[in-house]
Amino acid sequence: MSYHLTFAMLLAGVVAACQPLASDTGTRPASTTTPPPVAPVLAGRAPANEAEQRCVDSLTRQMGGSVSVLSYEFAEPESQVRLAVVGDEASWNCLVANDGSTVKLSYRARD
Repeated sequence: MSYHLTFAMLLAGVVAACQPLASDTGTRPASTTTPPPVAPVLAGRAPANEAEQRCVDSLTRQMGGSVSVLSYEFAEPESQVRLAVVGDEASWNCLVANDGSTVKLSYRARD
């Protein structure tokens, strides 16, 4: 008889342990301080050659603010430089003559 009583008590304990507590809502407690939302920003680097520098200078004159290089693809007769304006989610394409003499900027939608 004690075996059945012990098993019943064990089973009751397991069932009770699986039941949520009255204070358990199943969610994490709300933070008392919520950080402000941060817009994604494209991170880049400083220009590494004359073509990149010309693109950065041209976009800086057009947009103001800080401009960084995201990527550079060399080609003849023009190379492509992808740029970002700090604080903007989208990027810019720049086609530039490899000697830096011609620059063509175009805005890209969000990446």
